[in-house]
Amino acid sequence: MVILVNGPAVEEAVKARKLFDKKFRDVIIVSCWSSNNLSGYLSGLLRADAKFLVVEEHVTRGGFGSWIDEIFPNNAEKVEKISIEKVNRDFTGSSGYLRKKYQIDAEVILKTLQRL
Repeated sequence: MVILVNGPAVEEAVKARKLFDKKFRDVIIVSCWSSNNLSGYLSGLLRADAKFLVVEEHVTRGGFGSWIDEIFPNNAEKVEKISIEKVNRDFTGSSGYLRKKYQIDAEVILKTLQRL
C-alpha cells in the first residue's frame, strides 16, 4: 500500500501509519509536494501491483487525486481517495478541526487501510 499525500495532511498519514505500525509495515508514505518526475516514480510502483491511497486537503474534483487519475487512467481499481467532496462554508477552525470535519484525519486513514 502506498499513501500519496499532497499538502500538510501528511501529518495525518504519519499518525495513522504509527498507530498501526505492526499491522501495516508495508505501507509507504510518499509526500507529493511537486509533480516533477513523480509520474515516473509512480509508474514503477503501479507496475509492482501496489494499491494507492491518495490523501489531500483539497476538493476531489480537480485536485491531486484527479491528476493521478489523469496520468494513470487504466489503474482506477488501484486508487482510493480521501479528500473533500464538497466545501462547507459553515466549517471554520484549526486545520486539525477541519480535517476531522472533512474526514481527512488519521482515524479515517486507518479505517480505509483496514478496509483495503
